[in-house]
Amino acid sequence: MEVFSTIAGLILVSLPFVFVVLAWTSARRSGKFEVPWRKRLFTLSIIGGAAGYAWFWVAFLFLPSRLPFETYRAIGWVSGALAVTFTALSFAGTGAARIFAVLATAGVAILWVSVGFW
Repeated sequence: MEVFSTIAGLILVSLPFVFVVLAWTSARRSGKFEVPWRKRLFTLSIIGGAAGYAWFWVAFLFLPSRLPFETYRAIGWVSGALAVTFTALSFAGTGAARIFAVLATAGVAILWVSVGFW
């Protein structure tokens, strides 16, 4: 049972990365944006989601032992707020790319909340 839980946890934790890749490829494949600002906002949300996912792992694995708790907590609050902002920006996309981007950025926000900063 422990192996199943570990595998299920690894799959759930890696889903934001998978959704970022799917959103990026889907947006590049369809490319149907009515106005240029929507494309720029959507690209920003995908890049921000990917950077937020990478930053989560750096902050989660390396910073707790090197920083005081209050500093680490402030980093978590700011990073969680940015993840929610990128979730809002991901609604600028269209079609399946929007769905994947919202799932990816919301997944990063859930990762930040699950660590316990809130």
